[in-house]
Amino acid sequence: MFNYGDASDLAKLWIGEHRHDPRLILLPRIPHAEMPSLIGSFSVILGQQSLDIGAMGMSELEATACGKPVVCSFKYPNAYSEPPPVLVSQTPEEACEHIVRLLDNPALRQSLGRQGREWVAKYHEQKQVARQLLQYYQA
Repeated sequence: MFNYGDASDLAKLWIGEHRHDPRLILLPRIPHAEMPSLIGSFSVILGQQSLDIGAMGMSELEATACGKPVVCSFKYPNAYSEPPPVLVSQTPEEACEHIVRLLDNPALRQSLGRQGREWVAKYHEQKQVARQLLQYYQA
């Protein structure tokens, strides 16, 4: 899990039976160029958990692009013609349950990772974004 953001939100995640699970690791900020190798070295990525924001940010998109399953708060499924294949969490308990389920199920991790990579390529590929921007400006 990325160890930055609202410390009180992060503290809520360390609850219940999972707080001592050695598979849950807090990561410090690192240079952007190191992100792909860092993300690639983990099985599951916990993204932002803010119910106020509820959108995928750069960290979530990069993890998805790296083919890793992502658990995050996401409340805009209609922003795309198909919602991103992330596991949506509304509470810290739900986030922990998703993470542990993914850690215990390699086939599910692999499937969600593959779906996520395909989804990012479809909706966030540079040429696609440029075409959308051009259409917006032309309109």
